Amino acid sequence: KLQNLFSKELPPSPLPFTTVDEIVHRSLPKCLLVHGMDDNVVPFTSTSEAAKIIRNCGAKLCDEYYVPRASHPDVIMHFMLGGKSRDFVMDWLRRNKSLNSDGRGIPTAVYHMHGMQSKL
Repeated sequence: KLQNLFSKELPPSPLPFTTVDEIVHRSLPKCLLVHGMDDNVVPFTSTSEAAKIIRNCGAKLCDEYYVPRASHPDVIMHFMLGGKSRDFVMDWLRRNKSLNSDGRGIPTAVYHMHGMQSKL
């Protein structure tokens, strides 16, 4: 675990938080994982496994969206041409536009498909 890399006892800090849990929680942005339920290239269960790993690293805010009746290329096409996947992500971004605990910031959604990173 990420927490095991650090001592729970931290030296005095000028930051408004002092525990490893607070540092990790405030450092990791809220994330959304999207996967098509009919994906025959990558099993949709890999998304739930990824979410578990992300949460085990200390991120408490990790949402999952499983697109019904959508294959691997369907989800990609939704992002490129419009569709339920992109609509859901854009709505999620609007609902979560203030993710920092101090109320500042707009999230940057980054999705990774086939080794190509893009920003929404």
